Amino acid sequence: MALTKLQFQPGINTDITSYSNEGGWRDCDKIRFRFGYPEKMGGWSKYSSSTYLGTVRGLHNWIALDGSDFLGLGSEIKYYIEEGQRFNDITPVRTTTSPGEVFFTSTNNSNIIKVTNPGHGAAENDFVTFSGAESLGPNITAALLNTEHRITAVLDADNYQITLTATANITGVRQTTFAGTSAGSATHTEKTQSATSGSGTGAEFTVVAGGSSYGSVTVTKIGTGYAVNDTITIPGASLGGSTPTNNLTITVTSLDGDISDGASSSIETMSITAQSQQQSSVIGPISSIDPTNADQVSGVNPAENSNPVKTVSVTSGTSTGSATFTNVTGTSSGAGAGAKFTITTDGSGGYTVDAVTDGGDGYDVNENITIAGTSLGGATTANDLVLNITSVEPHTFDLTQPNAGPGTGFTANFTQNTVGFTPTQTQSNPTTAFTFRFFYTFSGANSVSNGGSGYKVGDTFSLFLALGAGAAGASSKTFRVDSLVNNTTAEYQINVGLNTTVGGTGWGAGQYYGVTSGALQTTLNEGGTLSSSDTTITLTDTTGIVANDVVLIDNELILVGAVSSTGVKTVGNIVAPSGGGSAGAATHTSKSQASTSGSGTGAEFTVVAGSTTYTSVTATTAGSGYAVGDTITITGNTLGGATPLNDVTFTITAVTNDLTGCTRGYAGTQTSSNVNTFGPTVAATHADGSIVRLAKGNADPINDFAGWGDAASGGVTTRNQIRLWSHDNFVEDLILNPRDDQIYYWDRTSTLASRAIPLNTRPGTRTSIPTKCKQVLVSDTQRHVIAFGADDIGSSASDINGNGIQDPLLIRFSSRELPTDFFPTVNNTAGTLPLGAGSTFMQAIETKREILVWTDTALTSMRFVGEPNVFGLQQISSNITIMSPNAAAATEDFVFWMGIDTFYVYDGRTQTLPCTVRDKVFLDFNLEERNKVVVGVNTEFSEVIWFYPSESASENDKYVTFNYSEKVWYFGTLSRTAWLDRGTRLFPLATADGFLYNHELGYDDDGTAMNSFIESAGIDIGDGDRFTYVSRVIPDLTFDGSVALSSPQATFTIKGRNYPGADFDQSSAVPAIRTASVPVEKFTNQLDVRVRGRSFALRVESDAIGSKWKLGSPRVDVRQDGRR
Repeated sequence: MALTKLQFQPGINTDITSYSNEGGWRDCDKIRFRFGYPEKMGGWSKYSSSTYLGTVRGLHNWIALDGSDFLGLGSEIKYYIEEGQRFNDITPVRTTTSPGEVFFTSTNNSNIIKVTNPGHGAAENDFVTFSGAESLGPNITAALLNTEHRITAVLDADNYQITLTATANITGVRQTTFAGTSAGSATHTEKTQSATSGSGTGAEFTVVAGGSSYGSVTVTKIGTGYAVNDTITIPGASLGGSTPTNNLTITVTSLDGDISDGASSSIETMSITAQSQQQSSVIGPISSIDPTNADQVSGVNPAENSNPVKTVSVTSGTSTGSATFTNVTGTSSGAGAGAKFTITTDGSGGYTVDAVTDGGDGYDVNENITIAGTSLGGATTANDLVLNITSVEPHTFDLTQPNAGPGTGFTANFTQNTVGFTPTQTQSNPTTAFTFRFFYTFSGANSVSNGGSGYKVGDTFSLFLALGAGAAGASSKTFRVDSLVNNTTAEYQINVGLNTTVGGTGWGAGQYYGVTSGALQTTLNEGGTLSSSDTTITLTDTTGIVANDVVLIDNELILVGAVSSTGVKTVGNIVAPSGGGSAGAATHTSKSQASTSGSGTGAEFTVVAGSTTYTSVTATTAGSGYAVGDTITITGNTLGGATPLNDVTFTITAVTNDLTGCTRGYAGTQTSSNVNTFGPTVAATHADGSIVRLAKGNADPINDFAGWGDAASGGVTTRNQIRLWSHDNFVEDLILNPRDDQIYYWDRTSTLASRAIPLNTRPGTRTSIPTKCKQVLVSDTQRHVIAFGADDIGSSASDINGNGIQDPLLIRFSSRELPTDFFPTVNNTAGTLPLGAGSTFMQAIETKREILVWTDTALTSMRFVGEPNVFGLQQISSNITIMSPNAAAATEDFVFWMGIDTFYVYDGRTQTLPCTVRDKVFLDFNLEERNKVVVGVNTEFSEVIWFYPSESASENDKYVTFNYSEKVWYFGTLSRTAWLDRGTRLFPLATADGFLYNHELGYDDDGTAMNSFIESAGIDIGDGDRFTYVSRVIPDLTFDGSVALSSPQATFTIKGRNYPGADFDQSSAVPAIRTASVPVEKFTNQLDVRVRGRSFALRVESDAIGSKWKLGSPRVDVRQDGRR
């Protein structure tokens, strides 16, 4: 039979029916047309193995003056400059804190760190970089903290969370007391417990034993799982003695690990936690440190700088003459010496003390100082002056820590303020010594001259003070670390943008049970799994949650009964006054505080007392208003003893963050105006650390989330723009702008490690710099920085910034060559231009002749016209549309763009671009995500390519191409979010999935097979009334350009059907294989097929690695085969 030549019209046509498209192409993927014939398109491979964060939707390439080849990439998360296959993060910084504003809080057995920074302004997924932080402990080290972190959850305006690669341990042993009888002097290392009253494990100690007692215990491994007041037993047999005779009992007094209320281990402030008391017959000042009883800290002799004179009164004396005498000294009736005064004689026999010029030392109140009359211009004793000391300066002493204890090296100064006393016996016989309990009270540290290192908030130190002037014994004092030096700073990058379009105050469109950006959230902090029956739920933070709110954990909704957020949960550091203790073994219930260092009220406790000490305190009623670190005192007279001898003081180590009386698996309707009906949920178990979101709340609806079918909260701000960057180079520098935000500037003279800075902080003349705009562009003519959709100018030339009110139709431009000078004056070329049509600016691109400016309804030409107007506007067309801010591209003498439902071309006049695949594109289009549409130009093949999201996709997954040389259309599937034509780079560049790709490189999909095909419309004989039988195909193709294969191939498929509305129910597929490439290319001569139908279609495809094919005019062996 005669062969029939198949000659097809170039391009794809889907806008007419398959039957009417006879002789045309109907479907394709990853092909292009050249010279009227289809061929496989070029492949791609990764530009480098480096990745970036986010979805890049903008690329900009430029060459610096030194020849450096830079590529800018902007995603919703970061902005990078690529050079040498390395992505350098230059994302601008939003704000940097001062040292001391940031605090870290860890949770045991969790890698989640709570960061407290009042008014942080961050959002979930923002980036923050810490510096200056010290290790919280052995696991949460400085190296882990002092780096960039992504914020995993925002708890409230002052707190958020980050996640580390290490898990915190906050239950190790830190400080201890100990007791036991040793078997002789020795040092025992790496000693471990044989038993404990708690559940802790892993602690190790170095024990120094004296002749008959243990002298010191040093923690060498802190272990885990311990609690304050746990006892640890080390058997005597491991300490050179016998068990149990020489057992050592250690009591845990404070915990160690990854714990910090600050960000360093250096002491900032200290205070006295237990008031000193001592029985004596004489009240006197501290005279010295008792060296025989020194424990952990020591100090200088306070008598050396104690009791200077503060104020005096005139007791007696008659002056002579009128004069002023300075630095006059006298004789004390006590032990004091060295005081000097300024005295005035008034000419009438009186004395006036003008000033104490030197307080001297060693004075006491009520001592008398006699100044000789000869020192005051008179005679002795006739004109002697007697002064009575009415007050002295408080005693002061310095503390250091030369001995073993937590941390090392602090030096602090304390002040003895007052001396008080109470009788301890009745004075029945005047000749019997009258005995008192007397107390020294101290203020906090006047100064910490050296904070040392290795400390934690809550560390305590004891000091024994010898008493002077007849006092008996020594007085002990306990000092507590209240705060640590905090050198941590936080550098916050600009808030991340959206990657998916979010509607405003409409209907929720989140995941099932939805999530609105900014919804209040925290995490579970149970210390274990939350069971499905628990009605009390412990959170990391309950701020913003109140009774009758509904929270979401995983997919379970929970109705909150009540909230306990500042109650007492656990306490530690239980102490009694020095010399005091419990009044006997007993359990005291429902005991309330007598005082607290904070503002909490209402807590009640059970206090367990041993014979001489208090062994435990448990909170039975949480109360409210408390904070970690608050101290609480319960008076001894309520604990079977006396006050203050038997008082007990303890420190709050944890406060409640509990939701109580919860309804699990909640389903119902709330009556609050901002709460809607919920679907049924099921009570379930939840892992510790699970995110807890406020689903619907009565505290502040802006914190709520909205799910499918729920109306978004009234406080939700409309945010419907994904993050899109515009960028242009100013000489060799880079100007960049995240849409609807401020303008930033990167200076080439800085390194690639330097971040872009706000334009309004750049040195130089700064006037009315836009605070917001939709796109920034630098004109080729005279280098004006042009801001589109910007706020207006400030009120005067002295204003650095614009007025802050964004006008979506206002164009502003800087003075030539001055990127920061935007306020128009007679001496510059800055100015403003309002667009006259549309409701918002969309896109601007610069061509050879003009800048084209699109609004949502019109196209305007912006041209340089010279001074005084500088630029002028002329509307080119109206009643047009544009799909996205990145939908238009210029190439050669044409500008092409995608509209909402059609394509346009501008070549001096605006026209609708005829499109043969229009329905294929716009009937399968996700208009909700239309701002993701991006256009690219591939000048090598005269192609304009639009990447867009299909109807069922949320990201670009398809493309449509117009070949402006061939004037044909084709399409396919390919996910790309940005495109840059080749220029200074050898290949076109595109982005997807965190990688930058070189295109038109090989014929594969980054090393894997790339499937390409083209399929014709139906072909019949005559009018299709007869059956056709196809028996063979003579292929006409070339594999020229194929790589990595000696035998590239393409598959020819003939498909038959009987009616235009029917499927192709017969097919025969046979590969055509190249058998030789030299001296002439050879491939399969003919393909035997067997297909019968009223019409047939040809499909050519290839999925072989390295295979490149071009189709010519194949022949088929076809004959008529009857009507039935």
